[in-house]
Amino acid sequence: MAKTTTPRETTAPKKPRSSKATPKAKGVSTASASEVPTAQVEGVHVVAARPASLTQPSLRKNDLVDAVIARTDAKKSVAKPIVDAVLAVLGETIASERELNLPPLGKLKIQRVKDTSDARVTVARLRQAKPKPAT
Repeated sequence: MAKTTTPRETTAPKKPRSSKATPKAKGVSTASASEVPTAQVEGVHVVAARPASLTQPSLRKNDLVDAVIARTDAKKSVAKPIVDAVLAVLGETIASERELNLPPLGKLKIQRVKDTSDARVTVARLRQAKPKPAT
């Protein structure tokens, strides 16, 4: 019996993608970062551009401590242990697969959890209220 292979089962080495030559899908136009046009190409959902918010660097703990200090005028020696404690409580709550409802952060609901050999992967949904327009 001959084995049929699918495109995912091929063993050919992958070529690195060049940032200069990106293939353009049919029916997908380039747009500003605020608009994200999508198209169906051969049954695959293709996103043409990423929103600007996704291209920003991630928020690190030191950045969070600095932001808390800036908003509260607290000393770093006071704010850092509080931020550490809050992050520890949030981490324990997510690890126990409990929902979080913390306005204005939003409501976080655990969707899936997968234990791997070196980590635990949690997929969650975060629902945030839209900001109210200024009157």
